[in-house]
Amino acid sequence: MFWTFASYFGDITFWLGAATVSMLLYKVVPRKVKKYLNWFVFALLPAVIVSYFLVTGMKFVFAIPRPCSGFFCPTDYSFPSGHAAVIFSVVTIFIMFFPRKTQMQLVLMLLAILVAYSRVALGLHRVVDVAGGAFIGIFTAVLIYINYKEILKMIHEMKFDK
Repeated sequence: MFWTFASYFGDITFWLGAATVSMLLYKVVPRKVKKYLNWFVFALLPAVIVSYFLVTGMKFVFAIPRPCSGFFCPTDYSFPSGHAAVIFSVVTIFIMFFPRKTQMQLVLMLLAILVAYSRVALGLHRVVDVAGGAFIGIFTAVLIYINYKEILKMIHEMKFDK
């Protein structure tokens, strides 16, 4: 039960839901809070989405089956772990945007490790699967962070005609 709960924090739908709520609140929150919503919507969300799609594509390239647990053998692929990629992209973005919040960084890193371990504990992945997913999440987040200002500039230059 605990591992299933921990696993939800690596689910892309959790982060898409959080981003949707953030976008709905954007017009009503004070300017100071909008700064935090900007990094969430334009850095964290792209990192999550890109890492998820990279993992999805790589699963079909490698086509490594999930481990069997008892009589149950899933038919989808295992490597790399999407949950690990998602949570490590979230944590990496947070660490890079808020380098002085060391206590929060430690809590989030522990959460990422718990999510990654939960996938192994639930019998859905092997350690190499979650390590591969973590690497993809970190790599994607670093690329998004490096290009964050360009992403914001591109968004602000977009014209939305009625």
